[in-house]
This record gives sequence, structure tokens and C-alpha cells, in this order.
Amino acid sequence: MRILLLALLLGLASVAASASGPRGSRHHLPPGTLSARYVLRAAPAGGSSCEWRLDWQSLGDGYGRYAKVTSAGKAGDDDLSGALLDFEYGSRSGAEDIPVRNEKIRIKDDIRRHGLTLVLEYAPGGASLEVGSRRAVFSLPVDLSFADTVELRSYVSAADTLLRDDLHLTPGASRGFIPVDTLAARLAASGDPRETRWQYFDRNTDPLLARPGGKYTLATLSDGQGGYEIVYISGAGDARADWTSGRLKGHMRRTPVTGVYDLTWYTADGQCIDTDASATMDVIGEVPALILEFPAYKATFRFVKAKD
Repeated sequence: MRILLLALLLGLASVAASASGPRGSRHHLPPGTLSARYVLRAAPAGGSSCEWRLDWQSLGDGYGRYAKVTSAGKAGDDDLSGALLDFEYGSRSGAEDIPVRNEKIRIKDDIRRHGLTLVLEYAPGGASLEVGSRRAVFSLPVDLSFADTVELRSYVSAADTLLRDDLHLTPGASRGFIPVDTLAARLAASGDPRETRWQYFDRNTDPLLARPGGKYTLATLSDGQGGYEIVYISGAGDARADWTSGRLKGHMRRTPVTGVYDLTWYTADGQCIDTDASATMDVIGEVPALILEFPAYKATFRFVKAKD
């Protein structure tokens, strides 16, 4: 279920961030990812300093890298020589940036009109980062692997206009994917009543903020720590081509309240939604129910235990 209209989500994020500084997005890329391409494009506000930035970090060992492009002045002002920008690439230790490469990049396109573009791409042969506007003018190989889940964050200056924030990936057979036969066998053998299949029941949503991407059938599997992973089985609508049965759809983390969980929800493009999100295992009438709530988007989705 891709519950968010991405354009509206970005618009709301920019309103919320305008008074508090840089804004951006966060994506989780599953371990074993076969290929990935992320595109960030933003147009600078004329006459102001700006910064565009990507951070990516393995959630297994905490190893992180970053890349950023900055301008101290009028980054959007065009002349015959174009805009001169500062590029920096390096590693991260905690909150500290450790630069390993610095470059001056000149872009002749009008970036106030066409935007500045950063493309992070991964394929089995390695990963690369490209910087440019309508075309790449600079590229370099970068460190990126998928032994563990990778968290990817992007940031642009609050005054800039965000034009693209796109992630396309091909997940592999990893912890982010459970073969259908394996899933069915595990559910059949489980003695945990919360390890089960769930079918879509109903919703209560604000159509301006959220909509269902289909009428899903899901499964919940214990994560071994008191929480549950949510696995997609079937029912995708808008993003049917992006969803394969067995792909990880969300994660319910244990809280001190029995039956109530903190929720992280994954969209088709790998973006994670967890702002105040929660999941509850309850009962509707006499039927066990799974209730997913996203108060930031005024959305509630209810599922009931599927019939065998």
C-alpha cells in the first residue's frame, strides 16, 4: 500500500521545514538490493547561499558516506562562465564529516530554471555519484554496498525548490524478501496467533493527504524481539509492478503497551514513513484485527485476520 501522494508529501514537508532549516527525505534500501538509482534535483533561490546533500549509512555497522554541493553566494546567477559550486565527498563518524575529496564544479546551465541534480546509482559492478543539471558534468565512484539495510537521506536548503526526489530499486532475495513457500510454511507451523495473514477491511483517510494503493493482504512474522515484520502478499494497485509477494512492507516494534507497536512503513520506492505511526493488534467484533495509524496524514487502515 503506497499510502501517500508523494507530491503532496513533499509539499507538506517544505511547509513544515521552511521555518526550521533544511528539508529532505529518508529511504531504507533493503539488504541484497540488486540495483538502485536515486535522483535529487532542486533549484536554488536566487541571491542566497544553498546546500544540497546526500547521506547514506549501513544500519548494520554504522559505516556512512556523504556528498554535498554548496554555494556561498548567488548560485543561480548565470553568466557566460556559469555557476561555480563547491563539491565535497567523505565519510561520516557519528555527526562528524570527514572530507576525502573536494572539487570546484562549474555548471553552465541555468540551475535556477533547470535545477542542480545529484544522482546516486548502484549496480553489481559498483556505485557512482553524478552531479550536473540537465546533464552530468562531474562523476566519481563511491562506496556503497548492501550487506545490511542502507539508510539514505537527502537534504536541500529550506528556500530552494525541490524538483525531484526519486528512488528506483531492484530488491534481491534477502532479509527484505521472504519466498512465498517459506512464508506459508512458517505461518502453518507457528504457535504465535499474531503470526498470521491479514486482509484489508476498511479505512478512514483524508483524501488530500493519503489514499490506499490497493486492498492488501499482508502477513505478520515475529522479529524475535517482541515486534513483528509486515510482509506484502497481494493486492497492490497503483504500484503493482513494484511489489512482489514476500517483500518487506513494514516493521512493528515492541512498546511497553501490550498489543501496541511503533510502526515503520515502507513505500514502493523504499521511503520509510514512521512519524508518529503506530500499529495495534485488536479485535473488531470477535475477529482479530490489525490497525495501522498515521496521524500525521490523518489516515487509519484496518485489516482483519484472513480466512484459511
